[in-house]
Amino acid sequence: MTEQPHEPPAVLLPLAVLLRAARHRADLSQRELAERAGISRGVVGDVESGRSNSPSVDVVLRLLAAAGCGLVAVGPDGEVLTARKYDDVRDRGYRAWPAHLDVRPVRNAGDWWFGFARPGGMPLPPYTTDGRSRRDVRRRRLALEEGNTPGEPSVGGEEDRDG
Repeated sequence: MTEQPHEPPAVLLPLAVLLRAARHRADLSQRELAERAGISRGVVGDVESGRSNSPSVDVVLRLLAAAGCGLVAVGPDGEVLTARKYDDVRDRGYRAWPAHLDVRPVRNAGDWWFGFARPGGMPLPPYTTDGRSRRDVRRRRLALEEGNTPGEPSVGGEEDRDG
């Protein structure tokens, strides 16, 4: 039997329906699910009935885990989202890199400094990132090297706003 590629549902299930389905699959009562999750039975009842339509993500994850289920986020293409490579690295100011840019390690001065002379005595950072325009060029080149067909660049006057 071949596994079919995952496709996102056409209609997202309401949280109440999703939680009831998870509880049914685990064959648990509301009280049993609440005990396993360390949450009051009233919260489970409120979520399942739709009276509480915005519980915290922590509560939802705890309830799903107590039912032996998990939560998966998928992109528009149906691919499961995973942590970005180098997502946990920080810049010299101990700040997280912007999520919309690709972080990459610095191997030599050419990876980081594009001018004729690097500021004197400044050590190379361990990681860097490119502006959007350089990022898009790099992604297209990598896709070609991997034999993938990259999507067409968008047209419509979008500018490189991050330098």
